[in-house]
Amino acid sequence: MAEYYKREIADLNETGKKQYRYELRSRGSAGLKALARQVHKRYRMLDATELEGIAEDFIDEMAALLSEGFSVTLGDLGSFSLSIGLRNKKHLEQMEDEIEGEPNARSLCVRGINFKANKRYVSDINNKCHLQRESGGTAHLHPSPYSLEQRIARAVSYVRQNGFLRIANYAGINGISISAASRELRLLDGTPDFPLRSDGRGPSKVYRMKQEPSQE
Repeated sequence: MAEYYKREIADLNETGKKQYRYELRSRGSAGLKALARQVHKRYRMLDATELEGIAEDFIDEMAALLSEGFSVTLGDLGSFSLSIGLRNKKHLEQMEDEIEGEPNARSLCVRGINFKANKRYVSDINNKCHLQRESGGTAHLHPSPYSLEQRIARAVSYVRQNGFLRIANYAGINGISISAASRELRLLDGTPDFPLRSDGRGPSKVYRMKQEPSQE
């Protein structure tokens, strides 16, 4: 039986109302051996290690098809396809095609694998999944001791002293979790009154001061 827990999340809009989300408690990762043992219960004529080997060959062949540009649909499970992107944006100008002025093949790589689950498969799992709440109650959030305006001011002060600010820095100076800091900065980023601008993506994302208008 799958267990879930209730977690309090940050009230970014400062409505004064507590907000919650529900998350499944992970029981770990089930690998090929575990899957092979499960399938072996249905097909006793095949050895579990043989099934594991078949699954490994299946994964290798799937990788070959994806690398050739095919999307792979696995019955009711869903479809897999590749996503590509730039290897390193810093070197983009050095690797541009001379004629087209666009990234060439050397500057591109496979960045990930997209998976789209079949709705029927999700529905089937939902029918099989029996949820129960884990013991221990609600995971409560310890709110920041500062208001939103104070958190922004502290961020600006940090940037003026250090040149830039990361999400972890924002969380640390304002006494909130990294996930709450990430959500708050994402909502603030790009709004007219927010004095910082973001550069980069993912773990390398930083916030710097917006260029202030020159005084003439």
